[in-house]
Amino acid sequence: MKLRASEIKNYVIVASIAVLFTFIGIIIASGLGGRSSVNSEPSSEEATVKEKAVVSSESPFRLAIQRVGPAVVSITAQKVVKVKIPDFPFEFRGPWEEFFWPFGGPESKKERKYTQKSLGSGFIVDRDGHILTNNHVVAGAEGINVKLSDEREFKAEVVGTDPETDVALIKLKTEEQIPEREIAKLGDSDKIEVGDWVVAVGNPFGLERTCTGAKFRFCHTHQYSPQCDGTA
Repeated sequence: MKLRASEIKNYVIVASIAVLFTFIGIIIASGLGGRSSVNSEPSSEEATVKEKAVVSSESPFRLAIQRVGPAVVSITAQKVVKVKIPDFPFEFRGPWEEFFWPFGGPESKKERKYTQKSLGSGFIVDRDGHILTNNHVVAGAEGINVKLSDEREFKAEVVGTDPETDVALIKLKTEEQIPEREIAKLGDSDKIEVGDWVVAVGNPFGLERTCTGAKFRFCHTHQYSPQCDGTA
């Protein structure tokens, strides 16, 4: 069966269109493949930016600990506490008295003394051995021992306290000058803003170099002393 010229012409046109679309499809596919390969391997510049982002999110904490850590000290304070002992009947005295006296009993003029210890942290602020700590750690203390980051231990005395802000200043009983690397550099609290990270480094209960981080949430001041409400 012979095809007419018009039918042959139609076949040629359809075949040409099919070949054209196939060629276009190949070009598009190759272009997409090239893009995916480029995106799968980021440039050195992009890699550097990502690396800096990761480092910047971690290094401030490490840097803070490295700078402040040597200045942080452990403080142990002792004071004698007097407690009245209830006047128990004879049958409750002796070994039983030791058990029952914390629960109370008939009033008595007898007193019992015992040494109460409190543990806390502080940080050195100058070469003369002045240390900032909490008032509740040293309040009423009759003896204060301080252990430095290099394991040296010294006696200390209270210089001043502010119960309202729970801050106290103590001083090491030594003529030695503290090394510069063991002194904390004080910053400007007026520059802190809500959302800034706060890092607390301390030695609670004798555990050395503990670190707690949180974001600064709120700050206000009143007439006498600053009060900041932030988890650290």
